[in-house]
Order: sequence, then C-alpha cells, then structure tokens
Amino acid sequence: MKKYLFVFIILFSCSLKSGENRKSNKFESLEGEWRNLTLKVELDKKQGRPSSIFEVNENTWEEQLQIRPIRTYFRNDGTFNSEHFNLQDSLVLNPSGSWTATDGEITMMTTQPFSDTTMCTYTIKGNVVTFGCWVDWDEDGEKDDWYLGTQKKY
Repeated sequence: MKKYLFVFIILFSCSLKSGENRKSNKFESLEGEWRNLTLKVELDKKQGRPSSIFEVNENTWEEQLQIRPIRTYFRNDGTFNSEHFNLQDSLVLNPSGSWTATDGEITMMTTQPFSDTTMCTYTIKGNVVTFGCWVDWDEDGEKDDWYLGTQKKY
C-alpha cells in the first residue's frame, strides 16, 4: 500500500503557496481530474546507475499494481486529493493536502492520512502531463529513486 502512496506523491507532490502564480492558463491547466497512464521508477539512481527499474504502462497498470489508475483532483483553491481504488472498486486510500505550481514545477504537501512534501518537474502536452521527481520508492529512508510518470486529464 505504501508504494501506491509514493506513486501518488511522486506524480503530484509540490508545494504551492495559496494563490501564488495561479493566474496563468498554464497553471490552471493542472486543475481538474487526472488519471495515471504510466510510471517508471529507477531505484537508487541518485548514486549513478539505477540498481533496478520498475515500469508500468496503461495496459499493465492494474495487473502489476493491483489498483485502478489513481484519480487525482487538483482544485483551484490549492487543494487536492488522490483516490486509490482496488480492483473491486473500493476506495482504499485518499490522501489529500495542498498544491502549488510555478512554471514547470509542482509541489504537493500531503497532510492526510500522512505528511509528506514532494516537488516535481512537469510538462503538459495536450491532455497529458509528465511528472519527474526524486522519491523514496524502495522505502530506505532516502529520496534517491527517480520517478517519471504520465497522467491524462479527464
């Protein structure tokens, strides 16, 4: 379950100050519902070559992660939540908190049900966003694993 939290945190973690830099259409384009398409995590990459690589695409997401694609909602008041449903369509996790964005960077501050702050770079092409950030995917206490993920806007 904790790895799913990292998927969510990695994709959306960024610390945005309420109302700051939110007038541009570029930032407003992050608002709305997003669903995961792909993720790739390169473990221990900060030390150089990754020790291993974990990849999931939209065709293998459910089989490999045993959850539906995560639904994350970014609201214009600077709040977000990220719904994690199991394969029986039961809500098993719904982290929430606040988010902010600047040109090409997003910060998510998760406050419920745990505390974490993650900063990611992002690019948007059409209705797909790509996030890249350092995370602690392998739960070794260090954010030294490189996460790259895509999500589609609904």
